Amino acid sequence: MKYHVVSRAHQKQTNWSGGETIEIFIYPENGNYSERQFSWRVSSATVEKAESDFTPLYGIKRWILPFDAPLLLKHRNQQKLLYEILVKPYEAHCFKGDWETKSIGITRDFNLMLREGSYGILKHFKLAKATEMDIEAIFPEIFDNRLVLIDKRFTIGIYCIEGTYSALMAEQDIPVQASELLLVDNDSKMIQEYKTLSVNQLDADYLNLVIFFVAYDAQ
Repeated sequence: MKYHVVSRAHQKQTNWSGGETIEIFIYPENGNYSERQFSWRVSSATVEKAESDFTPLYGIKRWILPFDAPLLLKHRNQQKLLYEILVKPYEAHCFKGDWETKSIGITRDFNLMLREGSYGILKHFKLAKATEMDIEAIFPEIFDNRLVLIDKRFTIGIYCIEGTYSALMAEQDIPVQASELLLVDNDSKMIQEYKTLSVNQLDADYLNLVIFFVAYDAQ
């Protein structure tokens, strides 16, 4: 496994119509979100208006996970209401980026965006003290023998919302602080290498973390 920590200093802040967004990481790293040139991207945003319209993202699957307060999302396609859903804090919701989506509510959130050809899942994880993270238990979907990810690169990301945790990587304790992202990439394309990660924290009964898995073509 290979790893690196994306510090706050290496994240890029911009504005969107409903607030501010921070691009935490984009793949490939020379990708360009404004030109929609990327395989996958993770970001954190503030929703500062009571009602906001999401930017249309054609050909992109989106995951969203609010932090502070729920978001009511109304999805339309060709002006027809498909459905609306109340997404509670730390719940993850997946939808098509080309839908017309209106959000109602003020909060912060985490976003995972995937272009066609990339596969991903976003979840919330409560990290208790002295815990080994069981990736197979968190993401049973990716260890399902029916899922065939041939010649794909894999990455697991663990985003620290607040507090500090550490991960044991290459026999070193790697500290990850609030607003930082730990990325763990595979070397051999063997999904079995991902079954556990040694992660712990000592400051709280538990920490709220965002964890995601992506499989994609190397570039």
